[in-house]
Amino acid sequence: MDMMDFSMRFWKKHPAADWPRAWRFALLLLLLWPLAGDALGSTDNARAEITSAYAEVRGEQVMLDLRVDIALSESMHKALENGIALEFVFKADIGVAREWLWDKNLAKEQRRYKLAYHALSENWLLIDLTNREARTFSNLNTALKALSQINAWAVAPAEVLPENRRLIGRARVELSVNELPLPLRLPALIDPQWSLQSKWYLWSISE
Repeated sequence: MDMMDFSMRFWKKHPAADWPRAWRFALLLLLLWPLAGDALGSTDNARAEITSAYAEVRGEQVMLDLRVDIALSESMHKALENGIALEFVFKADIGVAREWLWDKNLAKEQRRYKLAYHALSENWLLIDLTNREARTFSNLNTALKALSQINAWAVAPAEVLPENRRLIGRARVELSVNELPLPLRLPALIDPQWSLQSKWYLWSISE
């Protein structure tokens, strides 16, 4: 059985979350949020920072490797443990470098990952939603380590890059609040514990 076949079978057999339980937890958070929001928002906030990026043309594609520092807040930990999956979006753009300005994008790409806890197996799932592949981990730390290492990401076909122009790329990662259960979305928009978005990280394309 090849990896893709295993991934597709795993995808079908193991749901990312126990949705009835997840919704009950989300509704409970919504009810308690006016009382606990200030306390939760004051400490232990989430963090995301791209620490390095390397891009080069390999074959006919611009391939990007990223290293990211990701830390989840206490609220995110509790949500995961109660069956709420978190979706992370990696974004990459390539443009022509100009002083002070970001020129029109030559290429724009996204890659989405879902992180979830499977209570029955007591495993952590990291699902590549773009390539429809899933991996399992015995603990959250190893799952986050895998999420923080993006390798050989095809962000653009080489043919779209103009010659004799200085090109620059940028990348960022963020939590997709819109993918949370409805009761959590409004609190997540204003609670610092649910704010996870890195700054744009600039990178160049190696010859």
